[in-house]
Amino acid sequence: MSGLVLSSSSVATYLDCHLQWWFAYVVRDPGKPREQTLVGIATHDLVESLLTDPKSLRRQPGHVWDEAYRLLPVFEAEVLPQLGTVRYVEQVYQFEIEGFYYQSYLDYVDGSNRVRDLKTTSRRPGPHDERYRVPMIGHALGFRSLTGEIEADVILDYLVRTKTPYYWPIASGGPVSEDDVEFFVATLEGVSKGIAARDYDPTGLGSPWACLSCPYQDQCGPYQRSKEIAG
Repeated sequence: MSGLVLSSSSVATYLDCHLQWWFAYVVRDPGKPREQTLVGIATHDLVESLLTDPKSLRRQPGHVWDEAYRLLPVFEAEVLPQLGTVRYVEQVYQFEIEGFYYQSYLDYVDGSNRVRDLKTTSRRPGPHDERYRVPMIGHALGFRSLTGEIEADVILDYLVRTKTPYYWPIASGGPVSEDDVEFFVATLEGVSKGIAARDYDPTGLGSPWACLSCPYQDQCGPYQRSKEIAG
């Protein structure tokens, strides 16, 4: 689609639920973020400060920040020693592939050229969390566009918010493959076509996670009707 620049978050939103994308990118309604989203944002802020300017770390009041600070020692103990000299932190990138434009940012790239993405979750993720396949391929291609180099690995660094928080990594085991790149392009094409066709159906209703994390629950008619039917 001419003029359309897709991002990690916009693609993920459309894949989660076409109607959620309409709220976020057509209506431009910020919605009401769920707690898990706010904890994730706070944790990212803390980790960014830790990696760039540790003296700037400041504890802020409130449950969300309390939860983020519970996770920070796990990152310091389990992830930080792996990083070595960090090459990038919150680095913006944009590239074009097969006529599609894509942009996002790298959470951090370690000294061994491993592209890493920080995630927070309340339960242990499965071995292959397909929700993050597209953004992680995008991050690898973004790293290539920035450096002209091939990434050594792509790693999801999960901080799991159980009673005793713990670290759970999921790694690709090497650079993304040509099959991954083809899957990525096909996904961008599908999303672009859906947006061009103004397909804003509530596709997240059958998903185990889309509605749970959606910031538009209170104003989403299909979701409210599904609750009434279930109740």
